[in-house]
Amino acid sequence: MTAGGKISVCRIREAGKRDATVLENGILKVLSDDLGGMIPELSYTPGGGINAHWLSWFRSNSGEAFSEQAHGSFWKGNLLYNLAGNFPCFPNFGPGHIIDGAAMPPHGRTANLKWTYLHSGFDKEAGSIWALSEMNIAETAFPLSFKKIDLLYPDMPSTIRG
Repeated sequence: MTAGGKISVCRIREAGKRDATVLENGILKVLSDDLGGMIPELSYTPGGGINAHWLSWFRSNSGEAFSEQAHGSFWKGNLLYNLAGNFPCFPNFGPGHIIDGAAMPPHGRTANLKWTYLHSGFDKEAGSIWALSEMNIAETAFPLSFKKIDLLYPDMPSTIRG
């Protein structure tokens, strides 16, 4: 049992109609969006829940997918349209550019494309909760495959992402 008493992992649809995973360990609540792996919430839960992550005032919560024609004049790209907290940046960081002939978006594909949630669980031996996601990009110019684990241990005031 944790100090806060609650250990859980569940799937939700958050305020911007994005599919997401929520992990809680009695101290932290972490919300991880499938789109871009954005973490709009990393809350300290004892005492009411204080979100320590940056949530941009300009993040869209319309539920619509980014469209260059409809949204590009304000947001300039998918990343800014969905930007929140922290997120994985791979295979590049910073502005978009070309790698081995393949166009990379700002902060890489992992920050701009949708992660596929696979499953989640509770490791009784370690006492941890986790969620596993993957991303497969099978284009011929620069194929990539990623796996992401969001992990919380009981009573630990930090999250691990691997």
